[in-house]
This record gives sequence, C-alpha cells and structure tokens, in this order.
Amino acid sequence: MKVIPAVLGAGFVAGLGDIAYACIHYKIASDLEPEKVLQAVAAGIVGQNAAGQGGWGTAALGLAAHFAIALIMAAVFIVVAQLLPPLKRFWQITGPLYGLGLMFLMSMVIVPMSAAGGPGDLPKGEFLYGAIFAHTILVGLVIAWFASRVRNR
Repeated sequence: MKVIPAVLGAGFVAGLGDIAYACIHYKIASDLEPEKVLQAVAAGIVGQNAAGQGGWGTAALGLAAHFAIALIMAAVFIVVAQLLPPLKRFWQITGPLYGLGLMFLMSMVIVPMSAAGGPGDLPKGEFLYGAIFAHTILVGLVIAWFASRVRNR
C-alpha cells in the first residue's frame, strides 16, 4: 500500500469508528441525538450557540471537520512512521499510545483553544473510559495498522 491510500483509508476508518462510537455512547448515556453530537464538533469552528442553532447544517459541518481531523491524525502518524520504522513494526503498541496522546491533545489543548472553548479537562467517569477506548483502539490502533501496511521504497 502507498502512503496516500493508507492515509485516506486510516482517516476514513478511524473517523468512522470514532464518530459511530460517540453517537452510540452519547445516545445510550445521555439520550443525545447524533445531530447534537455532530453539532458539538462544529462548535469548535462556529461556537456553541451557532452550532446548536444550525440544525443539520452545522451537524454536517461537524462531520466534515471530524473527518478532516481524522485525516490529519492519520497523515501525521503514517508519514512519521515512514521516517521511524519502529512505529510501523510495533504498531500494536505505538498505535494505542498515539491514540492516547491524541486524546490528551484534543482534550487539553485543541478543544479549549477552539471556538467551543471550555476548560482543558479530560472526560469524567464512563466518558473517560469511552474516550480511552475510542482513541486507543478505534483511532490509534486503526491508524497504526494502516501505517504498518505501507511498503517502504
């Protein structure tokens, strides 16, 4: 597999797994509809009030932003893994660690700096366990698996 197909595949599969997990988890835990979950992602761009009032338009923006972020996450790991082969060789370890790092980066830096704002906190209780699962397995491990399939020239 080449780098670009790996990035696209990893970004799509990791993004799909992560957003599906979030929609299912928030529906079960808080009876929150997928539209609201996606609007929460869009809030990072347009702010909380505008996202909540934008209906499916801002939900679509949130979905697009979510997949753009997943593609960037995949591209970073896959490109760096080409330069540092142990990242690919030990993908079962490096992937979940990368996902855990992404969880901290998103929670503590990216979201607080976005238009959504808020404190730089990790989720609490079951939401923390869910975030760890989603980021280590559905995001990090998936991205690292795709990286491990890229052939060196």
